[in-house]
Amino acid sequence: MDAGQSDREKTARSNPVFIRHRVNRIKDLGGVDPSHGVEIDLRTGDGKGSIILAHDPWETGDPFDAWLDRFTALGLKGPIVLNVKVDGVEPVVMRLLRDHGLEDWFFLDSQMPTLVHWTVRQGEERFAVRLSRYEPPELLDAFRGRVRWLWVDCFHGLPVSRELLQRAGEGFKVCLVSPELQGAPVHAIAAFGDLLPLAQAICTRHPEAW
Repeated sequence: MDAGQSDREKTARSNPVFIRHRVNRIKDLGGVDPSHGVEIDLRTGDGKGSIILAHDPWETGDPFDAWLDRFTALGLKGPIVLNVKVDGVEPVVMRLLRDHGLEDWFFLDSQMPTLVHWTVRQGEERFAVRLSRYEPPELLDAFRGRVRWLWVDCFHGLPVSRELLQRAGEGFKVCLVSPELQGAPVHAIAAFGDLLPLAQAICTRHPEAW
């Protein structure tokens, strides 16, 4: 390892955290490696204040509170990436996480007014902002030091440049989106090797390929 590498790069290389993508069913929790995190999709359920796990609109899903019961019973710790599909569920979700004693989590894709409310006004850092070829780094400056995570997407299965990520990622923990999640073949992961030292987490279906 080069002497010029930053401490952030050295830490990421020695201890990457893999985030298992779309673990929306209670029955799938038993297959999660305890050293890995999970990404889930959250929507409102039928009852007032109820949250379910579902990726698509009008889809039925397991109750989030029951999912959390199973998650904690298995001794899983996270991180949990909470992909919000409906605006305004954050307070209920945070209460349920707190009731289950879980601290290692962050919200993804909260709408901008909600993101500003919680991070700028309430001081809650456990949110993510995004970087991709469609989401420019200029937007990140307003949240640097206020938001903990940077979600780095690859809509065409191709990585952003290392130089861009080095510059944009300052002050954030970086989570890379693995290219197979955007429809690319698994072997496309090889093109992301230069970014791996800059990342603290990778959301993927194939951690063995990294």
